[in-house]
Amino acid sequence: MTASSLSTNFMSVALLSLLRLINTAAVNQDDGNLRFNEHTMIMSHNSAANKDAADGDFFKLFGVDQEDSMYAQLITNGVRGLSLDITIDSSDRSKLRLVHYPFDY
Repeated sequence: MTASSLSTNFMSVALLSLLRLINTAAVNQDDGNLRFNEHTMIMSHNSAANKDAADGDFFKLFGVDQEDSMYAQLITNGVRGLSLDITIDSSDRSKLRLVHYPFDY
């Protein structure tokens, strides 16, 4: 499997997971008659760039966009979608990395 197809497969799984979360939120919040474009939900941008992931690193703290871990964003804060910056690892093209340039999280 090439890095490109791995990246595409990963993004497909991430999108399907996001759509499942959206569908779950939609079913619980209305009578089922709303169309997709009529829903509003909380999403976090650069979800992986959080204080928990920075792990006290002085420079990574400059790139932090979120106070809470991704788990806390979903479970505690009610976030229903995560925006993640994903890139292929330049040293091992079979791996993906979570980034918020110029930092890895």
